[in-house]
Order: sequence, then C-alpha cells, then structure tokens
Amino acid sequence: MTVVNLDKLVNLTVDKLTDVVKTSASAVLLLNEEKQEFDVVASRNVRDPKVTLLRSDGIVTFLEQTHGYLLKKELIERRVYIPPAIQEIIDKLNAELIIPMVLHTEVKGILSLGKKKSDEDYTQDDMSILLPLARTLAIAISNAKLFEELGIAQAEAAQKEKMAVIGTLSAGINHEICNPLGIARGQCEAFLLNIKDGLYNDKSPEELLDKAKDIMAKVIKETDRATAITKKLSSFAKPAKGEVDIVNIDKEVDDVLGLVGYELKLEKIEFEKQVPMGLPNILVDRKQFQEVLFNLIRNAGQAIGEKGRIAVMAKERRGRVFIDIKDTGSGVPEDKLKELFNPFFTTKEPGKGTGLGLFIVRQVVEKNGGRIYLKETKVGEGTTFTVEFPAAIVQESRV
Repeated sequence: MTVVNLDKLVNLTVDKLTDVVKTSASAVLLLNEEKQEFDVVASRNVRDPKVTLLRSDGIVTFLEQTHGYLLKKELIERRVYIPPAIQEIIDKLNAELIIPMVLHTEVKGILSLGKKKSDEDYTQDDMSILLPLARTLAIAISNAKLFEELGIAQAEAAQKEKMAVIGTLSAGINHEICNPLGIARGQCEAFLLNIKDGLYNDKSPEELLDKAKDIMAKVIKETDRATAITKKLSSFAKPAKGEVDIVNIDKEVDDVLGLVGYELKLEKIEFEKQVPMGLPNILVDRKQFQEVLFNLIRNAGQAIGEKGRIAVMAKERRGRVFIDIKDTGSGVPEDKLKELFNPFFTTKEPGKGTGLGLFIVRQVVEKNGGRIYLKETKVGEGTTFTVEFPAAIVQESRV
C-alpha cells in the first residue's frame, strides 16, 4: 500500500507502531523549516500533544550530531545526568525511546515511543527494525510533502488557467448580459415615449397600470437573466473549497453551458444534452465538477473549430453514473493517445494552451472518486471522453 497523504501517513505510523510494537505511547514530530522547530503532527497517549522541540534543545542537538537514538533506561543505568529541560520533554512525550528520522544526513523528524505495554525492555533486535524504519519513514514523509506541494502547485496552475479562460470568455459574457439589459431598457424607454407622445391618452388608469405591470415583469425577468449569468461567472471564478455536495448533473450541464454557450454559438457549434429524468445525483465537489465539464466541453468546441456538434449524454449503470462528452472535431492521432493525459501535452498552437487541461481534469476527477478515459476517437470524425462517478445513495427516512 502506498500512502502519499502526509496526514494519513503520520497517523497510520503512530497507529501501527502502537499496535504492533505494543507501546504505551507514540508520537511523530516533524521539522518545521520556517520556524526551525520540531512539532508533534501525530500522537497516541502522550501527555502534551502540543510539545515543541527547538533545534537548540539538547535532545535535538544530540540527535543531529550523532544520528543515534536515546533510550531512557540506558541513560538511567549509566547514571547519565539528564537536564531538567530534557527530562520535561521526555515526560511530556511519555517517551522511553527517541529515534531520529534522518534523510541525507539531516534530521527531518523524530520518532518517540513509550514503554512497551508488556514492560519488556527495547532490545537490539527491536533497534535493528526501528532504526531502518525511521529512515524509511523520513523518505516516505519527504515524498508525501512533495506530493502535497505538487498538489498545491497544480491547484494554483489550474486556477491561473481558469482565470485566463474567463478573460477570453468576457466578450461573450458581456454580450449575454447586455442583451437582457438592452431588452429591459428598451421596454421602459418605449413605455415612457408612448406616454410622452400621447399614445396612451385614451387608456384608463387601470389599463396603464396593467401595462406598467407587464413591462415591470419583463424588466425583472431580463435583469434576473443578466444577474444569473454574472453569478455563474463569479461562482466559477472562485477556487473550489473541496466540499462534497449532492450534485444534479442536468443542472450543472446547464450552468456550464451558460458560461461557454455564447462561444459555441459564435463558432456555429450545435449543443445537445441527453440527461434522462431520474438520473441519480453524484457526490462530488460542485465547483470542481463544473470545472471538469467546462474544460471538456470547451476542449470539444476548440477541437471542432467551426461548425459541428457537441453532445453531453449521461446514464446510470450498476450504481455508477457515466457522462459522455462527444464532439465532431478533429480527433486524436493514434501516436498521441498515450500522451493525452500527460502534463503540458497539447495539440493547440503555441501560446493557445498550457496543456494542463486534461491532466488537471483527471486529477480533479480522481480526487472526487471518479474516473475519466478516452472512450473513442477517429481522426477527422471526432472524440468521446467518458467521466464516471459512483451514484449518490440517498437514505430515505422512515416514518
């Protein structure tokens, strides 16, 4: 089993050590590079889980200089003087054994183990297992940190690319907003001009009121339409929070189409949606799911160029929801298929894409418990991508 999540890794470590070695307590402390101190990141049965070791502390100095371990029983037997400050740290950690986690000659963390529940001493056989384990943990934790940093970098890159895309959409969105606002303004202007020109002189106050109500209803409808468009754009621009929602696929497709629809109209691309009534919802981060749909639909439009058709089709089978995004675009050449989801791979002209689109889409889909793959492609005829997620199981309350 490979664990690349840092929090899961350190907690799994203390759990396994507590269970397998059968210790009364255990803790993992990791180096905070900024503060130059070691903080407890996972622990079981320690007296003070918030204990911090400075690099200048005696214990840390010893571990960094010797890369050896500290065994409390040995220190007592040899009548080694333990300064009160060090004794306080040992007591707070409930520690019997302290081992450095060394990577490339540098102490990256500290492993603290309490007494064995059996009251047996730690032996050389134990050390022959625990010391290499600590070194292996240092490597694993370093890798987990790198994965976290990579995830942050990917999220930042995705957000930057999204904002760049929103910039290119702004002209279309502006047109979509101006249309309803123009209609609303036109209705009001026509009403006022008709009054000024005396065209309503023969109307009763009640008829004029009804006419005004009718115009106001149209104004509200058109301004609501403009507001909905700006809200969609504003919501899409914000970074996802990683919160799981019950998501209705039909609604999300409509919302994404509200963002990219004008761009498709300009290129004379037809859009078809086939989402059956009663299709199960899915449990995903709503904003991230929108980003997946947005990227795939927009990529499909760019693959077509001008005049063509995009279809989004969804179905449920055996507890999973499948969403196909099909286009009549240029297709993917066979020699490029293996590179499709690689970072920075793109078939677009230089300067027109970073190549992060499909790579990040796959990361987001998998993060939400789903799967994405190329279903079919034919050069000159088009491509179909499939995204699948487990269907959300909603428990019905019994009365």
